[in-house]
Amino acid sequence: MGRTTGKITILLSVFLYAFTQSSFNFEDDAYENYTYKTFYALPEVNEEINLEKLDINLLNAAVFYASNEQRAKNNKKTFEFHGNLRDAATFHSKTMAEKNFFSHKNKKQRKYREFSDRIYQFGGNFYEYTGENIAQIAIYKINQRGIFFTKRGADRKVIYTDEDGNKLQPHTYLSYAKLVVEEWMNSRPHRENLMTDEFKYLGCGGFVIEKTINSKGELPKINYTQNFGG
Repeated sequence: MGRTTGKITILLSVFLYAFTQSSFNFEDDAYENYTYKTFYALPEVNEEINLEKLDINLLNAAVFYASNEQRAKNNKKTFEFHGNLRDAATFHSKTMAEKNFFSHKNKKQRKYREFSDRIYQFGGNFYEYTGENIAQIAIYKINQRGIFFTKRGADRKVIYTDEDGNKLQPHTYLSYAKLVVEEWMNSRPHRENLMTDEFKYLGCGGFVIEKTINSKGELPKINYTQNFGG
């Protein structure tokens, strides 16, 4: 039995530029050492995202713990981290970015067509319950109307501004992760995946949409996927 969610496209979109690691490295075995509250207290989690040296492992962890915050607030047992689910999620985010589609179904690669296929191919042996949420979220903070303007700087890089000409500011790792999960929580099928008791394990993975880098037509974006198992 599988559970799926409808796709959700968010106008606020995200950007994970180069996957350059910062000096702080959040490894897989660190997940068991934190609750969402102790994770949120880490100084690195509250730093603004630097597009040229994004710590993707830290951002993945932030989305994981933001998901667990919602579980805890709704009196649900929090998820356990599962590396195979994270790897399947990262693969799907990467594939969507590189092959230019946004869907739970990968029609480009038959072997990885359904999320249950991807989870299995990456070693997730969940034969009863699996699920997936996907999103596109921008790292820049913008108003609810989603209005922004662009101009070229002296170095030819795009500068993003609001209606008053003020430069848009990037989210912190924490505020970005909370935004992603908040959007899922505001969508019934995505919320059901986050809240169902059948799912005990979670892995989150993001990947940059390279065509949005330095684009004058849209904000830099990232595909984000989270996979569930139970």
